[in-house]
Amino acid sequence: SREALDVRVLSSGDGLRFLTGFTDDRLAWVSGDARLRLILSGTLAAPQANGFLVMKDGGFDLEKQQIRDFNTSVVFDFNRLEVESLQARIGKQGRLEGQGALGLLTASQEAEPLSVSVRKARLNVPLMDVGMTADLTVKGALVRPRIGGTLVVRDGAIRPAPALFARGRAQVGGA
Repeated sequence: SREALDVRVLSSGDGLRFLTGFTDDRLAWVSGDARLRLILSGTLAAPQANGFLVMKDGGFDLEKQQIRDFNTSVVFDFNRLEVESLQARIGKQGRLEGQGALGLLTASQEAEPLSVSVRKARLNVPLMDVGMTADLTVKGALVRPRIGGTLVVRDGAIRPAPALFARGRAQVGGA
């Protein structure tokens, strides 16, 4: 953990498409142009990240959910990341917007913490199909976020996994 870390990642176009392999095919890259320049330094115990990610006209499928017109500009600044802008379309009418800063591995006090808003979105994933609106603030660190704000869920259904109820019955029946 004290060994020096020196990793440089450069990518452009759809070079980040390989990341879908880390998501068990839950996230699929559809379109877009991404430019990433990331330099990781420091040590494994105390890494630092410098660089940027800019994505234009991104398109993804997350489970059954379509995310289109994904545009973002993110700066990696040593032990924090700053989302300069984030905009996307979720489904047919939904909008996602965000900006602000967040620690990477450890919490940092930010003058402008990361704020995320969702408007008129229809969230359609295996466990739910609901309409939602949100105004959220994300503090702490990317690896351990503290999320607060307002989340309104309406007009839909939430379908918990059947195994959740099976465990509950076994506990109740065995008591």
